[in-house]
Amino acid sequence: MKNDLHPSPLPGVPLVSVVIPVLNGARTLGDCLQSLIRQTFKSFEVVLVDGNSTDGSQELAKRLLTESRISFVLESKTDSGVYEAMNRGIELSKGEWLYFLGSDDQLFSPTALEEIEPHLREEGMDLLFARVTTDERPADGARRVDLQYFKKSNICHQGILYRRNLFQVLGNYDPRYRVYADWDFNFRCMVAGVPFKSVPQTVARYSRNGLSSRVGDPLFHREMGWLESRYRFRFSRGLSRWKWFPVAMWKSFRLALGTRVTGKLQPYLEKWKS
Repeated sequence: MKNDLHPSPLPGVPLVSVVIPVLNGARTLGDCLQSLIRQTFKSFEVVLVDGNSTDGSQELAKRLLTESRISFVLESKTDSGVYEAMNRGIELSKGEWLYFLGSDDQLFSPTALEEIEPHLREEGMDLLFARVTTDERPADGARRVDLQYFKKSNICHQGILYRRNLFQVLGNYDPRYRVYADWDFNFRCMVAGVPFKSVPQTVARYSRNGLSSRVGDPLFHREMGWLESRYRFRFSRGLSRWKWFPVAMWKSFRLALGTRVTGKLQPYLEKWKS
């Protein structure tokens, strides 16, 4: 395992950690990194987790990032897939917010991070949905999102920034889901009632050749029908640190006993919440 650490010349903890998993992605990685190097916003680090590439990806990344003087961490080791690499990126990162970018993706413009910075500085919000685009279609992503939305569809990780505490409380990506572990995590966030915000800014141009565009995830689709019950039960037992815990616990209680029984207790819950 090789691990290169290049701390930022800027003082303090970076606001954003950009985590990039890569495996033999040298053909597109240069453009991805250049889109980061051009950013006018500077309070970010790059965490590049390489799965022992053999095409020069490590060398390319180290050269470009060293020349740019951007703070970065580069680790190279064999892993089981993209989500193990993303989980490792979470462990290696230091930023208050985490953003996951594919090695074949790019930030939308040199001001992409600067434009969303004010939203990241807001209190009481742990999840930010921004817009994304491809070369084939206009920007997409800032829409009405809730639990019902994620029961039917996902929002790609290139359009989401996560506050670090989400992974500390809800757990990391589940690598059993080889393609849709990010969908599973987003679903977790919605079940738990994580406070979020949708913004109109376009943050990334993502590749249409990503993993989810090429293969499916049968295990995720088999288990999706009971993920809500699983997470409501889990969160009712261990998420008291967040203000929305009583609501999540109540929903789990209603799900277990049925509304006919728990409906009689609703007035007491309302009194408790107030």
